[in-house]
Amino acid sequence: MKKVLYSIILALVLITLTGCDKSAISKEKFKSVMESNNYKVNDLTDGYSYVDTVYFASDKENNTSIFFYEFQKQNTNNSESKDYASEEYEKFIVEIKEHATSSSTEENTDENGLKKYILRTDDNYYVIAKINNTLIYAETTSTKKIEVENLLKLLGY
Repeated sequence: MKKVLYSIILALVLITLTGCDKSAISKEKFKSVMESNNYKVNDLTDGYSYVDTVYFASDKENNTSIFFYEFQKQNTNNSESKDYASEEYEKFIVEIKEHATSSSTEENTDENGLKKYILRTDDNYYVIAKINNTLIYAETTSTKKIEVENLLKLLGY
């Protein structure tokens, strides 16, 4: 009886600790959430060979830019296949870090299928987040940081 009870408790602890992987949102969900929050959404997909979708959302004042990228899924049958989302995530981090100052703060998250990098400067707030083959990149002023954080929560990033 004790072994069964310990097994059940152990299983519950393992399930709790491992959590569930986050799911990437669809382009339709991104567009819907952004438009319902008074952002203008433009489709910038043309011109990308390895991206299925690129949406650009901006607020009325153009203080906030949020991009949604859905990359082609990695071809696991090809030895030369690329994980474009991971490559672009790393490139964005390098570009964002160029805005860092001595008073900037950084935050890195990599859990439950979500990778996220945040840079806070005195004047600006930058976020790059990746789930599966999608990226969301946001850039705004420090005064709009909470609004962007709330939007990212709504989007699941």
